[in-house]
Amino acid sequence: MQKYAISSVCLGVLLGTLDSFLVSVSVFHVALLCIFLLVFFALSAMQTSDVGRVYLVLFCVIFGLAVGSTRSLITKRSETLQLKEHYNKQVTLQGKIVEYPDERSQYTYLTLGQVNINNEPFSENVLVRAPLYPKYHYGDTLEVAGQLQKPKSKFGTSTDQKFSYSGYLSVNNIFSVITFPTIKKVTDADSSFVGALYKFKDKSISVVTHYISEPAAGLLVGILFGIKRALASEVLEEFIDTGLIHIVVLSGYNIALVVEASTKIFRRTPLRLKYFLIYGSIALFTLFVGASSTVVRAGIMAAIALFARQSGREAAGLKLLLLAAAIMVLYEPRILIYDPSFQLSFLATLGLIVWTPHIVLWCRKVPKKFLLREVTASTIATQLTVIPYIMWYIGSVSAVGLFANILVVPVIPLIMLGGFVTLVLGLVYLPLSFPFATLTYALLVCVLYIVSVLAKIPGVVLEFELPLYVLLSLYLFQLFYLVAFPPTSKR
Repeated sequence: MQKYAISSVCLGVLLGTLDSFLVSVSVFHVALLCIFLLVFFALSAMQTSDVGRVYLVLFCVIFGLAVGSTRSLITKRSETLQLKEHYNKQVTLQGKIVEYPDERSQYTYLTLGQVNINNEPFSENVLVRAPLYPKYHYGDTLEVAGQLQKPKSKFGTSTDQKFSYSGYLSVNNIFSVITFPTIKKVTDADSSFVGALYKFKDKSISVVTHYISEPAAGLLVGILFGIKRALASEVLEEFIDTGLIHIVVLSGYNIALVVEASTKIFRRTPLRLKYFLIYGSIALFTLFVGASSTVVRAGIMAAIALFARQSGREAAGLKLLLLAAAIMVLYEPRILIYDPSFQLSFLATLGLIVWTPHIVLWCRKVPKKFLLREVTASTIATQLTVIPYIMWYIGSVSAVGLFANILVVPVIPLIMLGGFVTLVLGLVYLPLSFPFATLTYALLVCVLYIVSVLAKIPGVVLEFELPLYVLLSLYLFQLFYLVAFPPTSKR
């Protein structure tokens, strides 16, 4: 039982954090957990048999519950809403852009930190919805004049009721918003490592899209950098309806492609050096696209999935996944409840670890050419854990999602390779990139055409609300199958 100690603590942290946000937790509850801790620790110390080991595991779970609950309690009490007295008032504030500007088709989101009003400093961040032009950059100090408002909690549609917009913003310490204010730049950004990364990112985007027109340019920027800014809303909706939105926004999928490419490039390298180079490639890609918190989490998840697959130690992979999730949640407890990208990355990684050995056996007749077997197996593995959650959370699912992924995903590595070569040559001398940009453009047009055709199929989106008990039943059934039928058994 001792080998489950770390996993038990991590599980307790996740459960304690979840419970703290769903139920009002006080210092009394944490103290009660600590009493239980002492009881189970004493019982485990007095026992030398298997019963003592069980008590030890229970001690570890309760210890994790106490840690998770305490961390969540501290986080919730730190949400003082310092700016609430200025809500629905015209204010003039100064702040520094502390996140990469989130550009959309018609406006830009700017996150301001180090905010002050009338020289009074505040520790909260403020989200500013600004026009696309003029452009501002990470690190710029702005003076903003407009009406300060509290973010909406819900958007009002039936499919959005489980998503808390205000909770999602709170993950980044944002509790106030200003829409289309008057903006004046006070000072330009100072030199910094993160600022240099973002400037290189901007330069890379301009180079890689120089010879590629819209909407293909927007799709390429989404695939390479996870920025969906240039995609028109109707095109973005088509990717959502066909279950392909994960290739447009930067996720564990994009990093998984980097892992696959690195694995093939370094396949003849000695084992230890090979893994060092692959993990190094993940780190470099994470830095290349800006190293935002979402990308860092996706990189960690991809590294864990790689370890589990390459070593064949699914149990070790699960422990690492739990440990990574617990550390991330302890750092920022709100991501467990309010951040869908964390939830989906966790479920997708879990699916890759536990289902891939089974799916590979089922796909033995699928040809290996063009990575078709690999793509099919990984797509089914992730969909098994992700789709039930999407059906419960959003209330809809793509009827062609699996087929669309199998059809489109094999092309994406070619697009990433073409985009990368285009970028490298373009940074050296822009005209050199034209041939590769043309080939990449052709592939992008093919993907856009396929997505457009599939999105027009009647009934492409299945809308229904999945009750919570059905969601839990589906996951329990998966757990039963995985335990009862290991991948080596004959079926």
